[in-house]
Amino acid sequence: MAMPVSDPGRTRVVVTGLGAVSPLGPDLVSTWEAVQSTRPCVEPIPEAWEAFWKPKSRFWAPLPKEWIQCPLLAPLEPKQLDPVSILALESARQACSGGAPAGRGGVFVGTGSGGGASRFENHLNHLFPQKEFLPGRRGGRFNPFCIAMGMPNSPAAMISIKLSIEGPCRTFSSSCASGTVAIGQAAQAIRSGEVEWAVAGGAEYLVDPDGTQFHGFDVASTLTRIPTREECNRPFDAGRSGFLFAAGGAAMLRLESERSARERGAAILATLDGVAENCDAYSPMAPAPTGERIQQCALEALADAGLLATDVDCINAHGTGTEANDRIEAAMLERVFGRGPKVTTTKALTGHLIGAGGALEAVFCVQGLLDQIVPGMPNLVDPIADLDFVLRTQASEHRNVLKLSFGFGGHNVALVFTKAGTP
Repeated sequence: MAMPVSDPGRTRVVVTGLGAVSPLGPDLVSTWEAVQSTRPCVEPIPEAWEAFWKPKSRFWAPLPKEWIQCPLLAPLEPKQLDPVSILALESARQACSGGAPAGRGGVFVGTGSGGGASRFENHLNHLFPQKEFLPGRRGGRFNPFCIAMGMPNSPAAMISIKLSIEGPCRTFSSSCASGTVAIGQAAQAIRSGEVEWAVAGGAEYLVDPDGTQFHGFDVASTLTRIPTREECNRPFDAGRSGFLFAAGGAAMLRLESERSARERGAAILATLDGVAENCDAYSPMAPAPTGERIQQCALEALADAGLLATDVDCINAHGTGTEANDRIEAAMLERVFGRGPKVTTTKALTGHLIGAGGALEAVFCVQGLLDQIVPGMPNLVDPIADLDFVLRTQASEHRNVLKLSFGFGGHNVALVFTKAGTP
């Protein structure tokens, strides 16, 4: 068992802003209302995709129709950007409402695919210019901005450009752990004094004209194959068969040093006290079967926060719904924490947003500490482990939340958020 090693003299990192665009809603307010109601998002996949292959998975979590807008953009700018950059910018705008802190700021954004949608779109326009090649649509103009649109750093760059943040602007690509890694790296930059504050989170947009990105996950048998809409998304349940693919989304946190926040009188929403990151070094797609590295990552984050496993009140697990991930993660949680903390995974409500997933879940951790509630998992009927799973969103007096994220390639990251005002 790792012992607490937190340095009481170090710079404390606090959260002073949140923003989100998700399948549950176009902003943080509507998204959080859906979470509070334990209202998941599940819809049939577009029929047009089935012209190209016979999907094994029939459902996804689409974005709301009104999402693609951001008041920071001029009328023509959306045509020059991949949707992932618009999602990132809008969630950053929400997180930074009320103005920027003084001092040197930075941008830290994670994404799994970056502007992949634009790369696929323009590839089709390159192959089939002005010819009908998809049901109901014609080939389009090859976009002269396609290279910039497709670059993985574009979401971070647009935040920096539109919010005039001139410090370090960094992109992290660690598959499904990308957004969580970005948040942890931003916290470390604040602790070290490299920046006074940061916009940090993740963004993803996985919709392309023929469903190629969905097809990639589907053919790998990582997506849910349960044929009923109401029951298809069931992390940690014995009847699970894969994760619910989410179209995309973005979530950002404004982080800053506690000194900066107090000097400007900003409301502190929570503190980010623990950060840890490692790698399984095992497989490009599968988690290491022993779970030793994810256990080490969790314990190192707790030690960084000055906590023991017995101090943890709540865990927002990675919990995708795949057979291997849930089995290995649940076994680790049962081994280390038992029935002590409440356990949830908000992928049960949102689906899996890949690189943006951990960032959105981090936002939920902070919002849950503020409102003292824990999000529920409505389809968990037959749990695979003896843990205190939360089935319906419920009131909960908790001081801290451990957030876990894992990604293809063996990326593991853990964060510990603490209720504001906790010593």
